[in-house]
Formats: sequence, C-alpha cells, structure tokens
Amino acid sequence: MGYSDAPTGVLERNREDAFRVTFPAPGRHGHQGQRPPTVTTTHTPQQPPTTNSTTGLLDERRRRRRLEHLLDLRWRLATLAVERRSHGLDDANDTFGQQLAVEIALSEEFPDIYVERLGDWARQEAELEHQPPQMSAECGICQAIASRSGVNLTPPEAA
Repeated sequence: MGYSDAPTGVLERNREDAFRVTFPAPGRHGHQGQRPPTVTTTHTPQQPPTTNSTTGLLDERRRRRRLEHLLDLRWRLATLAVERRSHGLDDANDTFGQQLAVEIALSEEFPDIYVERLGDWARQEAELEHQPPQMSAECGICQAIASRSGVNLTPPEAA
C-alpha cells in the first residue's frame, strides 16, 4: 500500500487557530446504520519567539527542542507506517495518518526545514519498503519474525 492508498483527512480550524485532522478508522464499522469511528489528531501551532533577549533565548531553545521532537516523532511514525504497510497490517493507515499530522505541524511551524527534508524522507521511506516474503534487516517486524524463528538477517561479510 503506498501513499496514494492512504485515507484522506478532513482539516478543521477553530477560533484559536488550532486544527484537527480527522481520518476514517479502518476495520469493521459495527452494526448497520452506525457512523464509522474516526481517528483524530489535534495540533495547536507554537507561538513565535519573543524579542526580549533572555526570553528570546529560552523561546529559541524551546523551538529547537520542539523541532527535534517533531523530527524524531515523524521518523518513528514513518518507520512504523512503512513496516505496517509492507506487511499489510490493518493499522498502517492509522499510523500514516499520525505521520501526516506531524508533517502538517512541521510544515506550519518550520516550513524551511519541512521543504528541505521532504525529498529525503520520501527516498528513505522508499528504501525501507519491502514485500513479504522478502525479509529486511531494517524492519522491526522482520526482526521480530527472524528472532522467533532463529533466522539471521545480517548479510554475510564479503571475504
């Protein structure tokens, strides 16, 4: 399943300029006539740093930590989404939706970083994609399968 197969979300803004992305949840929808459940991610943009020198330094540190946190979270979610997509797991779209919500936050709070890294992210994720029965040493799911079955995923060293 690729990015084109991911669910489309609904973007809503409220008075505080926060937004909420709602994705249809996969799986069974219960009895007929019930509305399907949704997965919702809420994000409120950070305030820009102030001009006071002491406060400005603190705000800049907070922004830097926020950026590092969002980048780390985005990479973890992207890796999970690729693994789940590669193995055809039901929650692949949920994980991808969470990844998209983090990317939206990055694009709004750190647009230059987002634009700079977007192409690299796509290449890295494409490299992680694989189709079973092919096993990948970088895939956490493949590592768990290999560990349980006693398979060594480490390629032999060239002599």
